[in-house]
Amino acid sequence: MTETHSVLMVCRSLLGKVRYTDEDRPSADALQRSCLGEAASYDSVLGDRLKIHGTFREFVLYHDDQVYPEFIVVYERKFFHERFQEIYEQMVQRCRRRSFQGPTREEEEVLRSLWDRYAMPHQGRIDKWQLLDLLKAINQPPENEEDDLDATFEEINTSRSGWITWEEFAAEVVERVQNACR
Repeated sequence: MTETHSVLMVCRSLLGKVRYTDEDRPSADALQRSCLGEAASYDSVLGDRLKIHGTFREFVLYHDDQVYPEFIVVYERKFFHERFQEIYEQMVQRCRRRSFQGPTREEEEVLRSLWDRYAMPHQGRIDKWQLLDLLKAINQPPENEEDDLDATFEEINTSRSGWITWEEFAAEVVERVQNACR
């Protein structure tokens, strides 16, 4: 294994009677009391952050005998910035050979898949700080992180929504590739 590999243990759980909460800030003590002790009326808690924040559902189990390991998954973690840089360089090389017609179907699929995860916190869009990270990944950061970053963001954000969409990002990548090989 390398340092880019990660390990995940997948467990099964016996939830029993589940206490559901979709409160923004539930009382952890009250939830725990409802599952522990002689007066416990629940065995576990389901916190529905997917419903209130669009993120995930969380199960809280208070007894270790409710959880048992099922199997181990070893996977290689791909960081968006690194993979984006690799694909960008491949496109620039094709452009220099005069064979660039945009990203290949595979490159676009990989970039789109990575984008969907990277931009997930903002419903498929990125803010100027995420843009800055991506520009740094391809060694093209703006001159400064104030006015120049703002101007770069506004130039790319053609919809003027205050967010960069996948379409705006993809068009900017193609333009930067073409500029890099001139």
